[in-house]
Amino acid sequence: MNRSEKSCCPVVGVVSIVLFAVCVLPGCSESTSNPTPKPNNQSTSGANPSPSSTDDAKPKQDAADLEMKNKLESLIEKLEEGASVVRVKAADDLGQLGPAAKEAIPSLIGTLDESNVKLRLSAIKALGMIGPVSKDVEPALAKALKDDEDEDVREAAQAALDKIKAGK
Repeated sequence: MNRSEKSCCPVVGVVSIVLFAVCVLPGCSESTSNPTPKPNNQSTSGANPSPSSTDDAKPKQDAADLEMKNKLESLIEKLEEGASVVRVKAADDLGQLGPAAKEAIPSLIGTLDESNVKLRLSAIKALGMIGPVSKDVEPALAKALKDDEDEDVREAAQAALDKIKAGK
């Protein structure tokens, strides 16, 4: 037996084991055209999800909701208490989340009175991306448009207001 014949045997053995394991799983020998439910209560057609597949989706959704909540809390904390660069990045990241970041609106509005122009710009852009999910967004942007000393901030406020009004 040459070297190449020896090296292929373990691979063939592993493939055989994997194929065997796949074939002994429940429902492996059933026909895919059979409309009756498999033993695990999943429809073979996939058209009508069974209660178990719906139940499986709920934990995934709960995990996604928890992950989003944790992400929002972390970003809000950074926006409120981080170093200047961190706060700007947190505002940018909150804007990227769009309407899902509505919990951050009070914190973002709170930054509009800060002296840091970059932070105010990022907060205004974020508010525009989050949209009109709060009654406080448009008045805060209108105030920034009217009162902010920085021209770039005022232009960003106008753009955010226009974006929100276009989305209504």
